[in-house]
Amino acid sequence: MTRPAGEPRPPVGGAGPVYPFALPRLDHLAWQEHPHPDGFLLGGPSYVPGVSGLTAWSCLAPALAPDNSAVAFVSDHDGSPRVWIRPLLGTGEEWVVDTGPQPVVDVSWAPTGAHLAVLVAPGGGEHTQVWTVQPHGGDLRLLAAPDGGSASLVRWTARGETVLVTETSADGVSRAVLVDAVTGGRQIIAAGPLLRPVAISRDHARMLLRRGPRGRRRMYVVDLRSEALGGHEPSGERLLLPGLPGSTDDGALSPDGRTAYLVSDAGRDRAALLAVHQGGPRPWCWPSGGTPSWTGSH
Repeated sequence: MTRPAGEPRPPVGGAGPVYPFALPRLDHLAWQEHPHPDGFLLGGPSYVPGVSGLTAWSCLAPALAPDNSAVAFVSDHDGSPRVWIRPLLGTGEEWVVDTGPQPVVDVSWAPTGAHLAVLVAPGGGEHTQVWTVQPHGGDLRLLAAPDGGSASLVRWTARGETVLVTETSADGVSRAVLVDAVTGGRQIIAAGPLLRPVAISRDHARMLLRRGPRGRRRMYVVDLRSEALGGHEPSGERLLLPGLPGSTDDGALSPDGRTAYLVSDAGRDRAALLAVHQGGPRPWCWPSGGTPSWTGSH
């Protein structure tokens, strides 16, 4: 039967307890009688699932091995978010990668296949750290964990064992850092408030840097000098899409680093995919129809 709003709840007894099973309107509640020894069950049916059926778990951040032989992912199906690896070839069983007791947020496979970069959230908090570990465990190393601050994983670079990370200190200053996962060598490329490195070219000659608050983010391209990791020095930043209102939130570089692909609503009502060529006259974009068109005046 249906109980109108304000009417007292029917007493429990007789054939068994009364169960709510639908909410057709905010002022009505449907009730159904089912005998059940464990009391009230929300949802209507008289069957109570076992504990395992009531347990929810998740899998996230899948990362393929460079040779596509396995996939690494983060899962909490054994109680705590950890890194798991499942083979995709043959009949091997999945295994847990030992990264310590702290919850894992993200995982990424190095292009060489020798290491995993792991984003860890100590205590499940908002301050994260970047570690590396071998796929079968071992050689666990802390790469980025600013004192009182947080580090985030951006990506592995095409060099194979170099990781691009963002380190944000307790005073709010962010740094774009290249870290060698084997030697521990590190180089700060840029620093400032509300900064995040977005991409780096395969030859490490150019990097995209995002600066500014949400809604007013700007993308810059940075030319880097020297081939060695420890010798990288920024040789100037160039603003992309200058003079246009809006925000540029993400981007990528072409393999040769000469074209920046940006997700931006600069000078537009809605965000679009823009291509900005080095030395080109002005950016062009793909609207929903798929045909390139020019945008802006710069």
